[in-house]
Amino acid sequence: MQQEGQYSTGQDELEQALPNEKLVEAKPRHALIVLNPVAGRTTPEGLKAILDTSFKQRGWEYEVYETKPDDNIGRRVRREIDKGVDLVIAAGGDGTVSLVADSLVNTDIPLGILPAGSANVLALELGLPNDLAQAAEVLAGDHRELTLDLMKAEGRYFILQIWDWPGCD
Repeated sequence: MQQEGQYSTGQDELEQALPNEKLVEAKPRHALIVLNPVAGRTTPEGLKAILDTSFKQRGWEYEVYETKPDDNIGRRVRREIDKGVDLVIAAGGDGTVSLVADSLVNTDIPLGILPAGSANVLALELGLPNDLAQAAEVLAGDHRELTLDLMKAEGRYFILQIWDWPGCD
């Protein structure tokens, strides 16, 4: 991911990309899914069933990593990138998305979003389906990859708003 960040979104009009967009055709990926298990709208088991339907059947390799309150998400994400992950997906709310995006700054790895939080403001603003199964289908199929700006405060990057971590979501 560039410093601005790359986020996946699905649109029907895939033929016309805007300057901050890249069209991405469906292909098998090697993904890390960073799941906030207390984000609000799903259980780990429910999400894994959706992933099996959308990703596994398309030949994706993926690992689900459930966050804990004092985790160093950045260290875990970078370790998985070193092992060959080519996509990191935040499954949670806006706080989880922001935390994962911070981990991807200065990499070329895109960030996907599975809106599993209570508000999911960024996902909604990007036009992603609020339904997890539909959002997974967007990531697995042809979609647009957008470049977004991030905010930096006290050495961390944020999306949408700046808050005090840990425990925000």
